[in-house]
Amino acid sequence: MRLFDTVSQVTHYFKYIKTLNKKAVFFIVIILVAINILYSMVFNAQLTELKNESVSQQVNQVQVMMNVIKRSLLTIYDDINVIRRSDEFTNYIAEPNETNKTEVEMLFSRIASSKDGFTQIRYIDKTGMESIRVNIKKRFNRSCGERSASE
Repeated sequence: MRLFDTVSQVTHYFKYIKTLNKKAVFFIVIILVAINILYSMVFNAQLTELKNESVSQQVNQVQVMMNVIKRSLLTIYDDINVIRRSDEFTNYIAEPNETNKTEVEMLFSRIASSKDGFTQIRYIDKTGMESIRVNIKKRFNRSCGERSASE
């Protein structure tokens, strides 16, 4: 009878361990799922924050570039208006002769020489033809009539 009690107890013990293992596995799975859900939530929150920060930085960079371009275009627009309103240019438009053309070339040369970004100023007439061009290269001025062989 003692053996039966022992076998019965061993069987009961193994059933208990099986049940305990099932409960442990179930409990571990629940904990792992909970950890996974929490990790996903934290990861998604951090990812969203990084995306927002990246978008914010990109917006700032675009705004800086737009401001630089806007300032550059406004400066160029002002320079164009100076040329357009100048006596030399107005005289050339009214009477496009060689004397007035030379005056406009000298005006273009002065303006282009005084500006860092200008290497060339052209006047394109109403027909789409280039009437006047001044190139600035290393403080050497050239007008449209003095084209080099490389052009």
